[in-house]
Amino acid sequence: MRALGSGRERAPIYPYPSRYGSTRKQRTELDLGLIAMYPIGMQLENFHCHVYFEASEQQRAHAVLAHVKATFGFEPGRFHTGPVGPHVGGSCQVSFSAADFGKFVPWLMEHRDGLTCFIHGLTGDDILDHTAHVLWLGKEWDLNLSVLRS
Repeated sequence: MRALGSGRERAPIYPYPSRYGSTRKQRTELDLGLIAMYPIGMQLENFHCHVYFEASEQQRAHAVLAHVKATFGFEPGRFHTGPVGPHVGGSCQVSFSAADFGKFVPWLMEHRDGLTCFIHGLTGDDILDHTAHVLWLGKEWDLNLSVLRS
């Protein structure tokens, strides 16, 4: 397909395959399914941010979390050096509200020091909160969703 008047090919809307489907039709069906599960007007009020780290990155993770506390006053949760819940490696959780989202997340994009941050909303449905209401900063990690199903 060519863009009108440009003489250049238009990039596909979904150029890369993903676990959600490789075609626009498949992704549209996913979007429609999510809309059915989440009526328009539903608003997320609270979030978790999990800072992920490898064993060799623990010092950097402590520094990032100290910077979060100094800048925003958010108290980091327990520092887990191994798997806990659905999180398969080292992690530490920070809780924040929707009112802080617009300042905290862009700040985190710049100050995460290369660590992966997994951000998800809190609706009370752990499965959907860890699959549908998510944002990844950095490399996406696998999650052990089976612990949420039990």
